[in-house]
Amino acid sequence: GGENYIITFHETEDNAITNDNALSTTNYTNINPFVQILYVRAEDPDTGCFSVMPITLEVNPSPVAPINLDNIEVCDTNANNQDGVMT
Repeated sequence: GGENYIITFHETEDNAITNDNALSTTNYTNINPFVQILYVRAEDPDTGCFSVMPITLEVNPSPVAPINLDNIEVCDTNANNQDGVMT
């Protein structure tokens, strides 16, 4: 609703609730490889009311393409077989 909230990230839910040990938003190294649960704290600076929720960061390895691929060949056999287009 257009409010200005203070957003912080924490490694534990308890730290998020007590607003201790906020993580850097520019330089963070996860402690669990490939999957890390962090806790987000959103606080209304006017009322002090806050909400905490978990988020999961997941890192998937890049796919490895096979080195030797077969040629892809599609004949132009649609209604206009001279336009060089085939779906």
